[in-house]
Amino acid sequence: MTSRTPLTTTLLSLLSIAATGWSMETPPPAAVVKPTIVAGEQSIAIDAIDLKQVAKARFYVSQDQGKTWTLAQEIVVDPANPQLPKFAFKPHNDGAYYIVTATVHRDGSSEPEPKPNSIPAKALLLVVDASAPVVSTLEAIAEPVTDPNATSAIVDVNWVITDANFASATLEISTDSGASYVSTQTIPATGNTKLTAARGKDGTLLIRILAKDAAGNQAPSLAKTVILPQPPDPEKALVVAVSSLPTLAEVQPLPDAPAKPANAPAAGASSSGPAAAAPSSPGKTAAPAPTPAPVATASTSTSRTLTVPSNTVFLDEAAAVPILAEARALSNAGEVDGALSRYLRLHDSAVAQIAIAEELAMLSKVGDQAAVAGIAGDLPLELRSDTARLAYGNALLQLGRPAEAEAVLLRVRSNAEEARAATLCLGKVYLALGKTAASTRIFEKLAKGSDAIAQEAKLLRGK
Repeated sequence: MTSRTPLTTTLLSLLSIAATGWSMETPPPAAVVKPTIVAGEQSIAIDAIDLKQVAKARFYVSQDQGKTWTLAQEIVVDPANPQLPKFAFKPHNDGAYYIVTATVHRDGSSEPEPKPNSIPAKALLLVVDASAPVVSTLEAIAEPVTDPNATSAIVDVNWVITDANFASATLEISTDSGASYVSTQTIPATGNTKLTAARGKDGTLLIRILAKDAAGNQAPSLAKTVILPQPPDPEKALVVAVSSLPTLAEVQPLPDAPAKPANAPAAGASSSGPAAAAPSSPGKTAAPAPTPAPVATASTSTSRTLTVPSNTVFLDEAAAVPILAEARALSNAGEVDGALSRYLRLHDSAVAQIAIAEELAMLSKVGDQAAVAGIAGDLPLELRSDTARLAYGNALLQLGRPAEAEAVLLRVRSNAEEARAATLCLGKVYLALGKTAASTRIFEKLAKGSDAIAQEAKLLRGK
């Protein structure tokens, strides 16, 4: 909004030469005027004790820091009816303008005109700013609500206001979809704060900033919509908590893995035969695995060292991340053994889940399914993620052990990201076990999607 209110500014105090006795060689001192920030048109006048001594008033303007001066207006004073000369200053653009007056007296004397590349001490500096402040950044995010009895929410607000002549700003909120706004606090040009806001009827909150500059320009920013979180439902929270508890099968040793021979190497040790699996329960004899149907051609042995370092210190995130980076670099370079040794060390670290998922993917990529089964089969309970179960089940299937693969794949959670891939693998397991009806039902269900798993399911469904 551009202000058009006239502003009278004193530029020069004219004193009678006769009254003071000053000579023309010693001019009167110039008045000191502070810079003024304005929004637009201004009315500027001279201040004289006796206008009858003034014949003309000249107004000079410079927009280039005094490099050049332009005679903007010359006003002749009527000796019979002297009126105070006023200059209607109408700037065309925002910027800094210097204004200087020079009067011509009736006795023929006059004040000097401003010289190029100079700014007289009596000059008035007007900073013209007709543009309202701009809120260049406004972010508002509601924090989660944990109290089921909460009636309000905390909103984190960050902002940046851009204006060379910024003066003040207020943060405003609306709980009635913008019908009205209430000022909450005065804020600086840049900063952040936390608001405690009551939820409206529709659960939303509008936040905006009203900023003002020194010239009087102001304008509200665009409103930011914040969706306030609802308090948690205790009954639903209980259902989620119970459903996330491990099943009985999760907290017991895997029953699907055959018992190790008495002379089998320790868990994680180097093996040249089928991958080692979890030991059977004491006092029980492992049931012989059913004769599997041929499903794939994969290596049933590995020459890789699968030993997980023992008696090592747990690696926190700061110590583990550099080792993880080394493992990734070696894996990308095709140095599988070097990468594997580092991944195995990370089993006892803050990034264990990530390291295990990456090492199993790397071994699967090079076709060493025996190593995948050996590592995944020996994982402790806390590291048996759905990613590891999927890799383990797929490896067992590739190794011609579909019955064991079925037991592992059935433990992948139905709401996990790996659920569809595990279901597809389970369909292949049933196909290998001769359970055609079960495999067909699985493939038909997966084929209804549009991803790569659905495409593969469509192909398998036709077999």
